[in-house]
Amino acid sequence: MRIVKKVRRNKNEAFASSLFDESIKKFPNKIPLDTIEFRIAEIDALIIEESRATLSVSRMNAFLAEHDRKALRSMFTESLNRIFIRPMGLPQLIEDVMAFRETAKLLKDDYLYYMYAKTAGRKPESFADYLSLSAPWVAFYAVDSTAAEMLHQLTRNKAYEAKAKSLFEALKRNLWIDSNLEKALKKYRRLDAGSKIQMGELGAVPGIQQRQRV
Repeated sequence: MRIVKKVRRNKNEAFASSLFDESIKKFPNKIPLDTIEFRIAEIDALIIEESRATLSVSRMNAFLAEHDRKALRSMFTESLNRIFIRPMGLPQLIEDVMAFRETAKLLKDDYLYYMYAKTAGRKPESFADYLSLSAPWVAFYAVDSTAAEMLHQLTRNKAYEAKAKSLFEALKRNLWIDSNLEKALKKYRRLDAGSKIQMGELGAVPGIQQRQRV
């Protein structure tokens, strides 16, 4: 796999570039792409194409400005997990849970810190938004139940939670097991049909925009 970088020679961008290198070296799985481009740009974004991905970090990103090592490594490792999982062609919510869970396994408390920072203070404006904001605590459930409960407290909504209960129970399982993944997909599709939620509506916690080109 080839790494292409588009960064300037200044302190912030050199810091981010070195952390990206560290994240790549420590990532345990083989990336199923020919090229990853890393750039400092106008917005945070992850674009995944058939054989190439572009990971962009905004020059205005608060974590970059603060040289927040824990947060940036979390962002990069989560993006690598998403690149690894994307070929499975899953609904966004299920991809989110799997990518978040794999990142939590690798980075543990550092990732909890990042997820807490991204989720705190946000309130769901719709059921789709609630599902998206709940993905972090559901992902952490199988890794660290105490951490999961901390994140859960940020997004509690009794009405929405009752509606999503069976889906959440399915998503808490090991989704690398085919039978568990199939159950989660069935629960999601049933909820999707009943709630008229479009699969593309369920995006991840804001921080990195995600786009897929085919």
